Amino acid sequence: MLVVAIAMALMTTPQPPATVRRWRGVPLDLPQLDGGRVRTDTLAGRVVLLNLWASWCAPCRADLPALDSIRREYEGTEVAVLFVNEDRKQEAVREFMHRESLVFPTALGGVYRHERYGIRGLPATILLGRDGRELRRWLGYGGAPQIADIREAIRRARVGPHRIAHRNRNQSTV
Repeated sequence: MLVVAIAMALMTTPQPPATVRRWRGVPLDLPQLDGGRVRTDTLAGRVVLLNLWASWCAPCRADLPALDSIRREYEGTEVAVLFVNEDRKQEAVREFMHRESLVFPTALGGVYRHERYGIRGLPATILLGRDGRELRRWLGYGGAPQIADIREAIRRARVGPHRIAHRNRNQSTV
């Protein structure tokens, strides 16, 4: 029981910034479960929330409904939410999504995280700015506080520093 508690704590504890290998604009070209492909050029100029998950990962399963609500909230905007599944077998993904009634678009990473992002565990969520650079990273499942933090980070990324500065110049001081 103690081992399980320690393992869960480690899974939800963010890594210190010095040990996190940052996203370096690694090009995406992944098959989607529905038969299409997701590529870097289809995401250019958008804020991207990238979530890596697997059907066998309990914290991932807890994370998915809240992240899907964020996806639905931003659908049709300049924010893209991309789910990348890390299961080795496509059929396992299909069965899981059908059983859980999940309908969000899913790219198939096939253990993509280790090679491309330097991520050691799941779930992992990465926020990319419009220029493709990594803005934030969340490792593990942190519940409602983490989801609130993700929402705030997306809000800030949408506004961007140039818009924040512009807005502040126009505010009057009373």
